[in-house]
Amino acid sequence: MKRFLTLTLAVLMLISLISCTAKKKNAYDIITDAQTKIAELDSCDITMELNLKFGAQGLTVKLPVSIDIKANGITTDSPKARIYAEMSYMEIITLSFDLYYEDEYLYLSAMGSNAKFSTKDMTNASTDENSAINTEELQEEYNQILKEALAEVEVLENEDGSKTVSYVINENDINSLLNKILEKAAATEDGQEPEIKCSDVEITQTVNKDGYIVVSDIKCSISITADLGIAGEDLGMQTAETSFDMEISATLNNPGSQAEVSPMDGYESFEEGTPEDALPEDFINM
Repeated sequence: MKRFLTLTLAVLMLISLISCTAKKKNAYDIITDAQTKIAELDSCDITMELNLKFGAQGLTVKLPVSIDIKANGITTDSPKARIYAEMSYMEIITLSFDLYYEDEYLYLSAMGSNAKFSTKDMTNASTDENSAINTEELQEEYNQILKEALAEVEVLENEDGSKTVSYVINENDINSLLNKILEKAAATEDGQEPEIKCSDVEITQTVNKDGYIVVSDIKCSISITADLGIAGEDLGMQTAETSFDMEISATLNNPGSQAEVSPMDGYESFEEGTPEDALPEDFINM
């Protein structure tokens, strides 16, 4: 599960790069101009639907996930955000995760447990020169990949004044970027890094008449091969392979309007701890 959470964070970072990256303009100009407009927003209301298919050791599990994100004060020194996620496991169990951010604290309520933890501590830990990720460098590299992907793409003009752009990011380009994100964070305890491979990423984005990317549909597959080391030898398995087929639809609701961010009930009473404190041990060790 720790590897799954690490991969999820990396994929979400890629998604954020993809989703925010938005005379007659060509496709690249339309998307990058939209990126600039979104970066200037002080508030956002985003809904996401993720259809995940997880495969391991011959078993396949569908994991549909719904995510609701609201934030305001993004460009100020005191932002607030609320993220609610709900996951269906094997169409039997529903798991929910509720997060609220205010005054440099993240409050997490999940599966009947609660905790709060300082994001300042997390930021200090991530600034270690051996593990820090240069987001500006990643953004620059992604922009170059995007420029190549959109070089000969036609723009569909819609009746409502919006524009739709469909394109594909080559698997070699996206793998280079993904592995730069994971090369330090995803190392296993014995120093072995799992091998991560992503398929071509198929993307369709709609930019409304005001110049904001309001819908991003993303489809790709990711496979992970991990060296099990000594523990694997005892089980007669040298490696473990898992796969994720992902279909993601993200919608930016009412761009330019102020989103209302409501804190979760009782968050003031949460005791300070770590993210693991808000999750059952059995879930963490899955």
